[in-house]
Amino acid sequence: MRQDMAQLAKADGLLVWGSLGKRLEKLSELIEVNETVKLLMAGQLDVFHKNIPVPERLNAVMAVTDKGICLYAQMWKNEITFTRPWGQLEKLSTQTGILAGLTINLADQGEGYVFRETYRGKVTQSHKLRLKKQKKIYYYRDEE
Repeated sequence: MRQDMAQLAKADGLLVWGSLGKRLEKLSELIEVNETVKLLMAGQLDVFHKNIPVPERLNAVMAVTDKGICLYAQMWKNEITFTRPWGQLEKLSTQTGILAGLTINLADQGEGYVFRETYRGKVTQSHKLRLKKQKKIYYYRDEE
């Protein structure tokens, strides 16, 4: 795993082992060498396909970098990757529920993605604030 990712995981108290460790390794392979990871999150991803009303749910990890968003999700032998530079994101909106924590909505070419961070109290609150700051710096669109 990348050094910046390992530092963020350690600072947030994220236990990197087992299947989560494997997902983080796969995520680190998606991130370019010259990118800097600003935020690292673990949770679940709901994928909404064009003509299918019920979403598919996968375990996921997400990195917010200075260049864009990288997401890796996996369930059994199925996996999904989503990497988009800031300028090519169709949608990026965030919400915070009382019970569910941070929810991030993404869209790409007719498919919708809803990433829900595993709720972790104050850590999730700080992630929300950091993501809002990154959106203001890099995303430029106000979709709150």
